[in-house]
Amino acid sequence: MYPLVLALAFGPLLGGAELVVRGAEGIARGLGIPPLVVGLTILAFGTSAPELVINLSAALTGSSQIALGNILGSNIFNIAGLLGVLALCRNLPVGRSTTWAEIPLAIVSALLLLIVTADGIIRRGEGVVLLLLFGGFLVYVGILSRRSREPLLEGQHSISDPESSCPREKTSWLGATLILAGGLTLLTVGGRGVVLGATGTARLMGLPEYIIAASIVAIGTSLPELATGIAALRRGVPDLAIGNAVGSNIFNVLLVIGATALVTPVEAVPRPLDHGVHLLSTGLLFLFVFTGRKSTGHSGASPGKGALGQIERPEGAILLGLYLIYGIALFLTA
Repeated sequence: MYPLVLALAFGPLLGGAELVVRGAEGIARGLGIPPLVVGLTILAFGTSAPELVINLSAALTGSSQIALGNILGSNIFNIAGLLGVLALCRNLPVGRSTTWAEIPLAIVSALLLLIVTADGIIRRGEGVVLLLLFGGFLVYVGILSRRSREPLLEGQHSISDPESSCPREKTSWLGATLILAGGLTLLTVGGRGVVLGATGTARLMGLPEYIIAASIVAIGTSLPELATGIAALRRGVPDLAIGNAVGSNIFNVLLVIGATALVTPVEAVPRPLDHGVHLLSTGLLFLFVFTGRKSTGHSGASPGKGALGQIERPEGAILLGLYLIYGIALFLTA
């Protein structure tokens, strides 16, 4: 019963995330927000929306272990699992802005998460600090997008660029608002279903809620990032996959954990394994940008214009291997 509820709940959760992206983008167009900012904020928020809704639902129902497990598991999967798989399919170029801005910020956010969980609880005051840092991050993105011609997340301009090979149709204000409202409704229903299914499944399997959240729930809530990455490869903008995955990790820590702790303090049982893999995978991503910068890209081509380096197939195999080892260790230490 509970595993079925968990599986079915991912439908409205992922559908709601897609509608939130479409609705928010339509509203952003009407406000005249620059395409670079739309690509970063709207896409990253949309793919992090499932984590946000699940964590708020978990916090309100007293299942705070699901909240922390969902974020750590999702962030590890985004870097080690998702980018590992995509890099095996094609070399992934990484732009200068992503290398020197977003990846270091993702490392800093991972360190912040380790710090705020060190005493076993994430308090409301710490949640406020994370949200303030998130606000500063958005301000920084806006300033950077105006000062530089190169997007912070290279390739994301294709989402809202009218010259894109797959341009989106314009949506009226009313239509965008209705789409956004419908997406939020589906997210709420899906989020409650995932929390109910995850807690019930954990009890049936005799496992801690954290383990289910860091594995099954985390992969499920990272499906929007996976879908975006696959679409990016098919549309010839592989750098978008890295930008979205790394950007979503920053959103997950600063926005999702911050908002969850603001609602209610989050129980944080020390998890050296998870925090260690979180930091290691993000650090390896930064390192791999430089180890592949002198190599050739897909089909013998060099990394794209503005790219500092690239994540290649051997490095993708290392990341994926790290995720598989983490998954095994996660259940062995349950």
